[in-house]
Amino acid sequence: MTTIHSYTNDQVLTDVYHEDLRRARSATHSMIPTKTGAAAAVGLVIPELNGRLDGFAMRVPTINVSVVDLTFTAARPTTVDEVNAIVKDAARRDLRGILGYSDEPLVSVDFNHDPRSSIFDATQTRVVGAAMNSPVLRLEDLVSSVAVRGSRVFIRADLNVPLDEQGRITDDTRIRASLGAIDLCRKAGAAVMVTSHLGRPTEGVLAPRDSLAPVATRLSALLGRNVRLVRDWIDSPFEVAPGEVVLLENCRVNIGEKKNSDALAEVMARLCDIYVNDAFGTAHRAEATTEALARHAPVACAGPLLVAELDALSNALGAPARPLVAIVAGSKVSTKLTILKSLAEKSRISSTTRARSSIGWPHAAPRYLFRSTLCARRNSTRTQRPP
Repeated sequence: MTTIHSYTNDQVLTDVYHEDLRRARSATHSMIPTKTGAAAAVGLVIPELNGRLDGFAMRVPTINVSVVDLTFTAARPTTVDEVNAIVKDAARRDLRGILGYSDEPLVSVDFNHDPRSSIFDATQTRVVGAAMNSPVLRLEDLVSSVAVRGSRVFIRADLNVPLDEQGRITDDTRIRASLGAIDLCRKAGAAVMVTSHLGRPTEGVLAPRDSLAPVATRLSALLGRNVRLVRDWIDSPFEVAPGEVVLLENCRVNIGEKKNSDALAEVMARLCDIYVNDAFGTAHRAEATTEALARHAPVACAGPLLVAELDALSNALGAPARPLVAIVAGSKVSTKLTILKSLAEKSRISSTTRARSSIGWPHAAPRYLFRSTLCARRNSTRTQRPP
């Protein structure tokens, strides 16, 4: 915590002699950094925080009102709205008359003679850090700290693009979306290894259609530099130079990938200094390149695509506007049960709410046409629901 502190009666108005050279300076002419007793005082009032706060004071030439800038690490992901709501509720209830809450653009003199001990300025609340203050480490954080330079970076991307009968890419959206993490590492001076699954290969067998060769060609064109395709990268040693990008052949061909093999993950972990998961579309699957490798790699972090999704989910579910309606789509209901349970808790669905499953809708197909109006009976323009 940093206290921006009005000067007090133990400070001098003009420069004088003092053993503390900063205490010797005029409080009316300078901003004077000094130690603060506020952190210790908070610990005395709130025992749970005793010894957990530290900071300093900056004394400034104002005669009244001080500002405290408090920075803390939350125990879970949070949002600005949630923090402000908690303080506002406390100001109206338990700390009424002691703690104030303000969302107006006020300055220090506006609080002169205010009888409350402290006023919370809601306009200055910020949530910063990795993935909205979550325990997720971002690739951008590592790049900013120069930790990536000269490191071997292993990126698990989602390059599972559609191919036509001739094996040509028909939509390269996923490749283009993955360029962010790849370019970020390459420009930071890392030796970059990228892998992905493609199709549904049989472990231990690399069929021509399952090869990432078309992806390597397209990635080379998009990056404007040659991207080598490395085959047998688990069993055969290979080199990657700083600033170079190589594509590691279809990861689902490796025996043990789908079973989330720790032995396979340990081999992959030895290839890298930093592991990056940037494959949100497959992050829910416990496989060697998505789960086990994250545990065995020296450093594991989230790429920009994964972070963007996590941020969106945090904003949507952390402190959503009410009422909250959750709409979940998909053809396999069995894979949605866990997420439905989680959303039900966050949506606070009441006991009187009834849910109708869409499982039975396909049975209505002979009698109904599915359109933007949900469905309409065949030979009828009137929109109806299935019986």
